[in-house]
Amino acid sequence: MDSNAHIPPLRNTVHDTQALAHTLERIGIDVTTQMGARETELAQSVWLRPVELSELETPLR
Repeated sequence: MDSNAHIPPLRNTVHDTQALAHTLERIGIDVTTQMGARETELAQSVWLRPVELSELETPLR
């Protein structure tokens, strides 16, 4: 069983995505957002790399 099954769906996913992207950009992480992308499109475009704390423009608190 999915351990997150009890978590309700987000009400405003576009706003939540934009807010998260803004927060990540504010601390110096490059972000590309895709609204309305299909799962396969998203999976093809996502790549991650480790970020060193020294790379961030704003320290995490």
